[in-house]
Amino acid sequence: PAAPSPLAIEAAIASVHAAAPDWAQTDWSALVALYDALAARTRSPAAIVNASVAQTAAGDPQGALARLDALNEAARAGVRAGYWAARATALQKLGNDAAASAARAEALRPPAVGKPGGGVSSPMRAHLEAQRRLYGDDDDEATA
Repeated sequence: PAAPSPLAIEAAIASVHAAAPDWAQTDWSALVALYDALAARTRSPAAIVNASVAQTAAGDPQGALARLDALNEAARAGVRAGYWAARATALQKLGNDAAASAARAEALRPPAVGKPGGGVSSPMRAHLEAQRRLYGDDDDEATA
């Protein structure tokens, strides 16, 4: 049998999310496997970042950081805000508050002129700002 298409994998990812009554009951391990399959088929840095988010939620923030560290600089630039937001979440779960705060600030910082990587979406900005308030990040760290 042929390997599932990226679209089929994305549908399976959506199905796992839809089947979960809430965040805590989401099958994060299944999502890690699905995002890994998507990354293998597409070589998408976004799929790798999403796998790291699922891995942190599944209880393995150290593994999530290793996954993020394996992205090369060009791949990181393409998913800059998501990369830093995922890194912040994993670092926070590990209790590294200062590094998590710095990562959130970096996620909120606009990309340098002439550099690849988009800005922060409105929902991600709202999430990051809520996290900054929750964890008491310094107001002068983010230059959003």
